[in-house]
Amino acid sequence: MALNFSRTPTTSGKPPAVSKGLRSQSSDYMEYAQSGTYTNTLERLVKEMEDTQRLDELQKKLQEDIRQGRGIKSPLRTGDQDSTDDGDGLLEEHREFLKKFSVTVDAIPDHHPGEEIFNFLNSGKIFNQYTLDLRDSGFIGESAVEKLILKSGKTDQIFLTTQGFLTTAYHYVQCPVPVLKWLFRMMSVHTDCIVSVQILSTLMEITIRNDTFSDSPVWPWIPSLSDIAAVFFNMGVGFGSLFPLETLQPDFNEENLISETQKTLGGKESEDSPYSPVFSALPETNILNVVKFLGLCTSIHPEGYQDGELMLLILMLFKMRFG
Repeated sequence: MALNFSRTPTTSGKPPAVSKGLRSQSSDYMEYAQSGTYTNTLERLVKEMEDTQRLDELQKKLQEDIRQGRGIKSPLRTGDQDSTDDGDGLLEEHREFLKKFSVTVDAIPDHHPGEEIFNFLNSGKIFNQYTLDLRDSGFIGESAVEKLILKSGKTDQIFLTTQGFLTTAYHYVQCPVPVLKWLFRMMSVHTDCIVSVQILSTLMEITIRNDTFSDSPVWPWIPSLSDIAAVFFNMGVGFGSLFPLETLQPDFNEENLISETQKTLGGKESEDSPYSPVFSALPETNILNVVKFLGLCTSIHPEGYQDGELMLLILMLFKMRFG
């Protein structure tokens, strides 16, 4: 570098003195321009070049890690040696940022944190589609369609129901409660999703027709809290899971629930149909159909459930929904 400078105008009016030993003291060299003064030492330039080169290397390494699926190493997961080797080029604020938003792989559980409330080995414990029979419900038919259904077997009863025979039979007259209970239970337990939806359609249509009979002295039938608990219990949900709060319990227990339900089924065990689990997976369609029918019931008969029963019903449905 040539160190012979002519007098350069500066803002201060005087240029600094230039000594002969400036060549050996190049780190203290200061350059002045017409637009103003600024300082830049060779040591700082060298350090900036090294930092830039190091940042470029880190960027290339991060891009390579991302391509290989490794991503950014978290300071929370790496050891002191790894953090020292990989993080020397990171500013302290960047380290804090990574610590704040880092995600540990083993901190995310493999399974849903909710409670397992369905025990499918107990599904169908009270009744199933092969044990539900209108002939055991104490119902006595009067019309030709009712007598036809009562003369039919269990499979034919379902077939006649899905073909609209019950809807026709109870288009102008009230539907007996045993028939409505049979439809409600069959809808909740039938393993064929299409059949379950068809039974729901029949049940809702008959219920709506019953509600149109304004001259009737009684409200249309809606399932009681024990009826609802029975179908969920029959799906494999434990009684304690349906009513988990000790301070908010129904006026019946598990034994009462089973015995009362079996009485309405005729009070006899099905020896010809040995018990076996009905569901092997979550019966989503059946649960959804039950909830849809409950929505209809609370709409046409808002006073059908007392405040305590509504609290238990809401708690039960929330438990079914969120586990």
